[in-house]
Amino acid sequence: MRAEWAPFFGESDLRVFLTLVESELQTRGVPHELADGVVHLDVGGERESLGLGNLAETCAEAPIETWSQTIARHFELVFGRAVEEAELEDAIADFGRVADRLRVRLHGGSSLDEQVTRTLSQGIVANLVFDLPSSIRSVHRREADAWRAPDEALFRHALANLDREEAPEQTTLTGPDDVAIEVVGGESYYVAAHAMRLRERGVPDDHPYGALVAVPARHVFFFHVIEDARVLAAVRSLASLATEAFRRGPGAISDQVYWVRGDTWVHLPCTIEGGTLHVKPPPSFMKAVLERVVAPKS
Repeated sequence: MRAEWAPFFGESDLRVFLTLVESELQTRGVPHELADGVVHLDVGGERESLGLGNLAETCAEAPIETWSQTIARHFELVFGRAVEEAELEDAIADFGRVADRLRVRLHGGSSLDEQVTRTLSQGIVANLVFDLPSSIRSVHRREADAWRAPDEALFRHALANLDREEAPEQTTLTGPDDVAIEVVGGESYYVAAHAMRLRERGVPDDHPYGALVAVPARHVFFFHVIEDARVLAAVRSLASLATEAFRRGPGAISDQVYWVRGDTWVHLPCTIEGGTLHVKPPPSFMKAVLERVVAPKS
């Protein structure tokens, strides 16, 4: 039997994973209850529920003999978070004391009203977060409102703070038709957010055609600077890369391709049917890009 929240596990691996989680919590003496893909914890007299999906996905990507250490590190961070949260609460009213902790993290899905988010395009959202020593915590709307700064300024500040992180590595893949695909990857949970800073990677805001971008998971994104008719081959290459990286995870975001110019993201719907890729570019992309770079010159 496979669990819907961990489809990558066979029955025996799932049993091992849950046994190790149970053992770790028992060793720590934490009252708990395992449910379907969730563990309910009693921390300091308060009930807290934690999803196990990301932890399971991380373990599935590693040798089974390392799972115990991975699970131990995970819960060490979880329980260290309570102290960090208390320190953050003491400082949070003073923007100057917390400004350096702001970051941007991308995720799939839709915006949440109680958090500070920006919908980049269909299926991809930027989330303003606090980067704590052992965890990441979303900025709540009421907290940002108390700072009396516009969201745009907060996002600019948080994106600039990405320079405090180790710069993700960028390499170039050459695909069919000599299409150059830039691959940006690293260990940070904020690598995908660098896709919002293409100007820092040589794509100016006033580039005539912009770039194609795929952000499949938190640790990697791909982009292609649009210059000529190879844009069609680039869409196919990016869709293929995004589909595979989205499937592998961890931290899946989107398996789609986006057209990005400056701060504007436009979804280029991609589906694979019977092994064939189908792309339905919106009229704006057709007019601004395809009609100019693909149409034969007279």
